Amino acid sequence: MKSIYSEYLPHEDYIVEGEVIATRDGKPLPFQNVLHRVRRKHNVEEAMENVPLKVYLFDVMYYKVPMIDEPLRKRRKVLESIVDTSVDEMNLSAMKHATADNIPEIQELFEASINEGHEGIMIKDCNEPYIPGLRGKKMLKYKAEPETLDMVVIGGTYGIGKRGDFVGSYLVALRDENDDFKSVAYAATGLDDATLEYLTGRMKELEISTKGREIKVEPKIVLEIAFSEIVESPEYETGYSLRFPVVKNIRKDKSPMDADTVERLLSMYESGN
Repeated sequence: MKSIYSEYLPHEDYIVEGEVIATRDGKPLPFQNVLHRVRRKHNVEEAMENVPLKVYLFDVMYYKVPMIDEPLRKRRKVLESIVDTSVDEMNLSAMKHATADNIPEIQELFEASINEGHEGIMIKDCNEPYIPGLRGKKMLKYKAEPETLDMVVIGGTYGIGKRGDFVGSYLVALRDENDDFKSVAYAATGLDDATLEYLTGRMKELEISTKGREIKVEPKIVLEIAFSEIVESPEYETGYSLRFPVVKNIRKDKSPMDADTVERLLSMYESGN
């Protein structure tokens, strides 16, 4: 990236944080569009024209000196002073101030973000330092309610360390037109210790085979899985996968034949693109 945008960034040492977004008509496109362009081996120039990318920077951790201990308010001012946003491809994330007790104003910011095609907003404490790898209550995501699919567990992976006795990651699948279950994703978040203990017990009851940390099971457990987006993926049997899958519920009220289908997954993917 630096070779493309170096003239719009500092010539001194720096570390900035941001993301690259595909856009069309000024609105963000699903992440899948970025993957299409990155993976393109032929007609690259055509892809660059059809899927323009924009950089959005939102923080600076180092500029001449370390800055992670400085409050966000100061880091933002430094970021604004060192980045040239005179070209459409280089941008700073929008930063609007709203007090924590002004819920209507926060809701207004959120709705404006959704209407512009974004997933939601980040809520940050402007007086806090940068803490790598940690959000907690000092930095929160406020997103629209995610889509969900009822999916069947067909396997999993045991954890490591103190969770080595638990199946910590669950391979989930959807039913195809032949009533076979085709894998879509691994889901490993949204699970507390009690849920892990219960699910691991069920997995052992339904075990077909275990090799190393990998376990295969009969397709009997149904989980409600929330996710942010459907993307193409050759790693799974459906040819698709889910971004940021989260286990929302164990659907004890549903049998595997009541779970969602590959057909629905494809319909949701096509409507989102």
